[in-house]
Amino acid sequence: MEGLQPFCLIATAGTTNTGTVDPLSDIAKICKKEDIWFHIDGAYGGFAILADNGKQLLKGIGKADSLTVDPHKWFFQPYEIGCLLVKNHKWLKGTFTEKPEYLRDIEGNTSEINFYDHGIELTRRFRALKFYMSVKTFGMEEFRKAITYNVKLAEATEAFLRKSSNWEVISPATLAVINFRYNPIGNKLSEKKLDALNQRISKSVVDSKQALLVTTVLNGQVVLRMCLINPRTTLDDVKETIALCESFAEEKVLA
Repeated sequence: MEGLQPFCLIATAGTTNTGTVDPLSDIAKICKKEDIWFHIDGAYGGFAILADNGKQLLKGIGKADSLTVDPHKWFFQPYEIGCLLVKNHKWLKGTFTEKPEYLRDIEGNTSEINFYDHGIELTRRFRALKFYMSVKTFGMEEFRKAITYNVKLAEATEAFLRKSSNWEVISPATLAVINFRYNPIGNKLSEKKLDALNQRISKSVVDSKQALLVTTVLNGQVVLRMCLINPRTTLDDVKETIALCESFAEEKVLA
């Protein structure tokens, strides 16, 4: 209506809150039809493409013009290593290349890749080295196994919670993320009191230093959020944490 022309559509491959994935293939068709740039935010969930149980959910991710992934999230890397992938590196070079006078003596031949031509930084840390060495040391198959295990662990956690009369699953396990809250069947607590109770459960767990279980807000409800991306975490660990939550919940209800 205001004469503005959309030039980019951004989809999400695994939201931080719930792990939800947008319909990537359908969005790709829209972008192709309308001739607009298709970017996918896969910062957290993009690496699920390595696992069979994540590949189908991320169908269409290869149609992106650009994709962001953060290896420090679900590729088990040290903090501060993010990555932008584009179909054609010339697009970056065409966007960011500058040729100031003070760099004229170090311009190489056309076959060289100068990374300062592909981003906003003139100099940068060699962040990719730790990523490269991890893959060379452990092999891609080990990362595939770890990610597959994490997804299955979240699904097993959901199944365990659904068998209990004390817990309500708010968003199902998706890409190793699950959200739930303490809400026993037959309870007479108001929504406000349920929110306060689950907030106190989280605080008690964190204060105990036995686990780190924080909250988020979904559809106006305070819920507990588990992001199970540590391949050393076991289902027994999860069950112990949930039992700990229940013990704190009972203390708060009886208090």
